[in-house]
Amino acid sequence: MGRVLINDTTLRDGEQSPGVAFRTSEKVAIAEALYAAGITAMEIGTPAMGDEEIARIQLVRRQLPDATLMTWCRMNALEIRQSADLGVDWVDISIPASDKLRQYKLREPLTVLLERLAMFIRLAHTLGLRVCIGCEDASRASGQA
Repeated sequence: MGRVLINDTTLRDGEQSPGVAFRTSEKVAIAEALYAAGITAMEIGTPAMGDEEIARIQLVRRQLPDATLMTWCRMNALEIRQSADLGVDWVDISIPASDKLRQYKLREPLTVLLERLAMFIRLAHTLGLRVCIGCEDASRASGQA
């Protein structure tokens, strides 16, 4: 069996909780505490959120050069390129997993969506990134995709 990577999402997904917004110093302190506790893989942010988030990602990268860092992106070439430019190791590419979300969010059939996903995976690999696929709304997915 291959190596299993457990990736902590506190710094990205945890920040989506109502009323939670980490200051830069908090984000760095949390990343350092996770790393000191032996958690070496972290999803640290979403570059598409803007310049402040990008600066935080850059700071965590500088503070933890040996950590395995991941960013979250939509199926968007610019966002994937931003992640590569930030020096992270992995990119989590989000794809709508349920029929309802695909229908209302992207309005594309599954076959087209999977072709686009394959294109973005190839782009990420070309840029030197490893890829994780985030199945958005997975609890309502049919299990047939």
